[in-house]
Amino acid sequence: MARPCDPAPRPAGAVSAHAGAHFPSRTLAALIFLGVCNHVTLSGARVAVSLDALDRGASAATVGVLVALFALLPVVLAVAVGRVADHIGVRRPMLWGSADTAVRCCRSRSRDCQRCSRPRR
Repeated sequence: MARPCDPAPRPAGAVSAHAGAHFPSRTLAALIFLGVCNHVTLSGARVAVSLDALDRGASAATVGVLVALFALLPVVLAVAVGRVADHIGVRRPMLWGSADTAVRCCRSRSRDCQRCSRPRR
């Protein structure tokens, strides 16, 4: 006689849901990695932009507007980009955006290095 706590008997040949579980595909892992990298980059850029603006003598209101602009573009483009991603898939837009972020970070970093190498007045 079965006790109330025992799971229901499975038919012969049935496989557990966890038996066939596998690790995510490489594409999914790469997309997650790129998403984390993009998030870290944009979060760091938010801080760097506000600190740079303060260093250049910007007012608190100006810094607030600059930080708010980081949220404006996603609000305006979210639906349109979502439709594109639904139509062509997530992979290509994520790769395009990640490549764009990487190029802009490298360009920004090279300009910062050139600016830092000049003597301050």
